[in-house]
Amino acid sequence: MSEKKIKQNGLVRGELNTIRDILMGQQISEYEDRFSNLEKGFDLLKAQILNEMQDLKTTSDSNTRIMNENINIKLKELEQNLKGNTEKLSEELNTTKKNLNEKIAISFIEFGKKMLEEL
Repeated sequence: MSEKKIKQNGLVRGELNTIRDILMGQQISEYEDRFSNLEKGFDLLKAQILNEMQDLKTTSDSNTRIMNENINIKLKELEQNLKGNTEKLSEELNTTKKNLNEKIAISFIEFGKKMLEEL
């Protein structure tokens, strides 16, 4: 089995590399170097993109949290404003109702006096 690893088509692995280098010259080494450099470049780009995506996610999460807090604050302010306006309207309604009842009572008293005067 180890003989298969060392020999391929009757040649030793080192001999294959030597023949390849003789036939292809430096081209194969240059291609291997270029591919290696490209792979490193892609790995760096991938790492940069992943870092930027994580930064964007962190920023987005932070902005979402801030917006939720601001919305909650505005909703509480709106709720307080509505509550205050409702209480104010309720007081005005009670005052108006009281005034109308007093006017009706006065009108009945005057009507009663007029009826007694006519008798």
